[in-house]
Amino acid sequence: RNFQAVRAVTGDAVEVMPVVKADAYRHGAVEVSQALEAQGARWLAVSNAAEGAALREAGIGTRILVMADFLPSEREALVEYNLTPVLHELDMIPEWDAVARETGLRLSYHLKLDSGMGRLGTRASASTIAGAIQAAQTVDCEGLMTHFASAADYESGQTESQISHFAKVRTALARAGIEPKFAHLSSTTPIAYGRREAWGNMVRPGHAIYG
Repeated sequence: RNFQAVRAVTGDAVEVMPVVKADAYRHGAVEVSQALEAQGARWLAVSNAAEGAALREAGIGTRILVMADFLPSEREALVEYNLTPVLHELDMIPEWDAVARETGLRLSYHLKLDSGMGRLGTRASASTIAGAIQAAQTVDCEGLMTHFASAADYESGQTESQISHFAKVRTALARAGIEPKFAHLSSTTPIAYGRREAWGNMVRPGHAIYG
């Protein structure tokens, strides 16, 4: 019901990617993911490759985004279990490209921008980002994402600043001919408070899924 409530708020034009990391916040990742898949979820998000592999071994067939880790030890599992990594630094793009060349597969990734949180994501200029994306011949930048530092603080202008930074980079990439299919910025709070300018065309609800 919570998943369908989020979908009702965002509408059909926005993909809803529930976050099931940390054993679905200790609700049971396999059981939660099975229920979400049955309700039409096309994407799920986890923290690391091991979490994604566990879902695959349980029969989950949705797309799975690995948000936190891109360790060398995980890359074989990313390919084996058909998991899509989030890359946080530009030097990770040629590394993923090398994996694609070695395996003979066309692989996808989502690129995370540090729009002001100061944790994970690239702070490179749009032109530098464009060059790194274009230089990789066997991987596709399927998504562009960021994470808000203080989305629930409406007395701060930080979220607006982060939205603006993300939009400027996205626009500059589009001018360079790079238009990732998905743009996602928001977890639960901007969804619940109808902050539509923060949604992009994909959202990542976490605690909203669990009530």
